[in-house]
Amino acid sequence: MAWLLVTRRSYRQATAWAAAGVGSLLAGGLVGALRTAPGGFFWTSVGFVSYVVCVGRAVRIWRADEMVFDHGRRGGRSTETERRQSVVRERRHSPGRQRSWRLV
Repeated sequence: MAWLLVTRRSYRQATAWAAAGVGSLLAGGLVGALRTAPGGFFWTSVGFVSYVVCVGRAVRIWRADEMVFDHGRRGGRSTETERRQSVVRERRHSPGRQRSWRLV
C-alpha cells in the first residue's frame, strides 16, 4: 500500500501537471482551429503530445499504477537477479514458445 504515501505536496504537483496537460490540449486545439489547414494540424498535434506528456507525469506522481495494479509485494523490492530469473522463467514458459515446440 505504498500508493497511500502520496504527500500533499506531490498531490498538488500532480494536480498542476494534469491541469497543465488539459490546458495545453485546449490551447493547442484552439490555436489549431484558428489556423489554416497545414498549421492547424501541427498545433493540434502539439497540444495533444503535450497533453500526453503532462498527464503521464501526473499519473507517475499520483502512483496510479500502484493504485490500480496492487501487486502486494510484502518483502520489499526484489533484487536484480530475481527479476532476471523471473524474466527468463516467463520467456521459457511462454505460450508462444510452447506452441512452437508442439509444432516441432
